[in-house]
Amino acid sequence: MNDPLDLELELECKYCNYEETITVAEADYIAWHNGELIQDVMYYLTDAQRELMISHTCDDCWNRFFPDED
Repeated sequence: MNDPLDLELELECKYCNYEETITVAEADYIAWHNGELIQDVMYYLTDAQRELMISHTCDDCWNRFFPDED
């Protein structure tokens, strides 16, 4: 049985004050804090949401800091 998405995280970009509320399973959040890879336990989040959780950097700021070199 899957854990319900029951933990609301209110996140803010530290560069532009973008705010987003992300809901995750509490068990996944705990697993991440205990050393599991975020992409493995929170596979249902977008890359941008996971980055906001990890570095408090939104997708727009991330792309500004690290533009595609193509």
